Amino acid sequence: MNSNKLFMLLLILIISISIFFFFYNSSFGNSEFIKTTISFGRTFINQSELTYDNWKIFIDDIVINFFPEGLTIFQSEGHILDGNKIQKNKNFDLFIVHKNNVINKEKIEKIIQIFRKKYNNELQVMKIQENVLVDFYTRS
Repeated sequence: MNSNKLFMLLLILIISISIFFFFYNSSFGNSEFIKTTISFGRTFINQSELTYDNWKIFIDDIVINFFPEGLTIFQSEGHILDGNKIQKNKNFDLFIVHKNNVINKEKIEKIIQIFRKKYNNELQVMKIQENVLVDFYTRS
């Protein structure tokens, strides 16, 4: 292959990659909405568990005040490597789709801080945030 063809091929490849990243960052990187999933561990150090009733009180008294627009709660089980041993954990999870702004990010952090303080940092917490594209379909 001569050098002109190789140069053109390389140029096309660079332009294609640049276009991909431009559109990727435009539509996903700076998304208007974020999906935040927070997994709150239920198992205390002494192996007792946070009850659903106490979890529900936390949701009703704290979380709903930060995100009255809506959220989803569910229960899950996880596995984590603790030293050389796999530890099974039960979790309460929050799934919140919210506007991508500093105020909502601070609300998420505040929810985690309140939970950790309430339970003396004994329960594990994991937060996952993802940019998402959202369509809302309301009732007619």
